[in-house]
Amino acid sequence: MLMNIKHTRYFIILLFLLLYLQVIFATPTSPTSDFIDNKDGTVTHKTTELTWMRCAMGQQWTGSTCQGKASTYTYSYALALTSTFAGHTDWRLPNIAELQTIVEYANSELALNKTIFPTNLSDFPDPVHSVFRSASPVVDYADNAWYVSLYHGSNGYGGNNVGFVVRLVRSGQSLPNDLTTPYDDFIDNQDGTVTHKRTGLMWQRCSVGQIWTDSNCKWKIIAGKYTYDQALALTDNFANHKDWRLPNVQELASIVEYGSSNPAINSTLFPNTPRSSFWTSSPSYLLLGKDFPKGHLAFAWNVDFRNGLINTSIRSNLFEVRLVRNTVSHK
Repeated sequence: MLMNIKHTRYFIILLFLLLYLQVIFATPTSPTSDFIDNKDGTVTHKTTELTWMRCAMGQQWTGSTCQGKASTYTYSYALALTSTFAGHTDWRLPNIAELQTIVEYANSELALNKTIFPTNLSDFPDPVHSVFRSASPVVDYADNAWYVSLYHGSNGYGGNNVGFVVRLVRSGQSLPNDLTTPYDDFIDNQDGTVTHKRTGLMWQRCSVGQIWTDSNCKWKIIAGKYTYDQALALTDNFANHKDWRLPNVQELASIVEYGSSNPAINSTLFPNTPRSSFWTSSPSYLLLGKDFPKGHLAFAWNVDFRNGLINTSIRSNLFEVRLVRNTVSHK
């Protein structure tokens, strides 16, 4: 009996260490190597070619960090913001798709790469609830626009008359208008898959549990819903490929169409998409509060294709799955 107790204790300690190491060595979604430091208070994201101010509006770049308090702006005021900074005058409010490309989903308390975007939470109003405003309106809710949480990294929407934090962007028009994901941005492989030219990712047109037939996605007798761990373990032999996998949160977000709802996706490319949440492979490292230890891995990121919301959910929840695979980049 004593031996069993000892074995159980060792197993619990080992499990804790494994989970802790997963947190410590989490793969960053916005690594420093993805950015070019322009040495003028701006950085250029290699993936999107977008140039970002390193500081939020209201702060000053000192040459090494951001100083001062971040200001807040209503939607109309933020849209009208202009600035002459680092020798450029074409700064603008980013759309939601652009803003999501710099979210650091692997962080536990601040959803930014703090080396690239030096951030002291005390410089932001109500830090845990501060959000960065985007230029993207919400289709189903007039007088609302999309934002990204500074602390958490989830997106959401709020009233246009509410003051939110702003970070400006310029140039690099490699990202399309976030309200649409045009058919022409994809290659129809004529086999139930499409390849996104911008990302080079190949997607199954049907969610798991559907069958591609007669140029449409039709349900099997039982719809496919999975826990996070089940979804992560899914493999498939489809369209002569065996390397299908669960997409990460930024990959799945890249096919959200914010100009549509129910579902928030291009229904020509992805017919009969369930109006539901879809799992991503990205675990959540959020500081969850008194009920969970820091970095607790009971949660993971998901994308709700009813409206495009990106959030975390407990891993035991049953969600839909769409599989993806890497190809040679079509950029």
